[in-house]
Amino acid sequence: MNLLLVDFKKINGATRFVPGTQRSRAAIPALEDEPEWMRGSILCAPAGTVVIRDVRCWHGGTANRSDEVRAMLDVLYLAPWFRLPNQKTILPKVVYKTFSPRAKALCRFIVEP
Repeated sequence: MNLLLVDFKKINGATRFVPGTQRSRAAIPALEDEPEWMRGSILCAPAGTVVIRDVRCWHGGTANRSDEVRAMLDVLYLAPWFRLPNQKTILPKVVYKTFSPRAKALCRFIVEP
């Protein structure tokens, strides 16, 4: 899930979501080889919009040509056995220690060593 914290516009780096690619087995093309329909798959929407998507959908940011920050919050739910490539341990142990037992169980794979 992506929660847009500001208006997403072409000028401020709106995210591209390429429809139908969550079912594709094709290699992701290089940017210069992308068909025009993929290049134009930019999501422009107002702040407060919630985007619910399949994590396998090809997506990526575009250039922010404005003077404003383009902020977005992500919430990601995965099967307990699934690991993202290059997944980092991003939760400081000092914060983790303040969690409830349930929260600790849910976050155990992202705690720094």
